[in-house]
Amino acid sequence: MTRSAECPVGLEQVEHDPGRFAIRIPAPLPQDLEQAKTVDLRVNGRRLSGMVCQSERLDDGSLKLEVEPD
Repeated sequence: MTRSAECPVGLEQVEHDPGRFAIRIPAPLPQDLEQAKTVDLRVNGRRLSGMVCQSERLDDGSLKLEVEPD
């Protein structure tokens, strides 16, 4: 099922795998985001997309997704 949401995100590099990137989404999270298998983002005019490899709920309620780019 495809969903679309507008929300703030932060981009991060993945320390152990420079080919991946991570996004951090602060709470409140868009509905069903924790079950995402793929993401397609528009950040500062750039399009980023890929398969979600790992998701982690952080202590502050935010969600961190590690993504393998397309």
